[in-house]
Amino acid sequence: KKYHPINDMDSDAWNALNMRTRYYTTRLHVGAFYLPAFLEEMLREVEDC
Repeated sequence: KKYHPINDMDSDAWNALNMRTRYYTTRLHVGAFYLPAFLEEMLREVEDC
């Protein structure tokens, strides 16, 4: 892949734009790519098989 959704996120650049949105934040952006704990556990169990 060319871009990584979290590692290539430049929060400082986004914040420098001084854009105010009702929904989007850089924390929301990062959080959107995390899995709930129960799914992480299920994936670990599958990988161990």
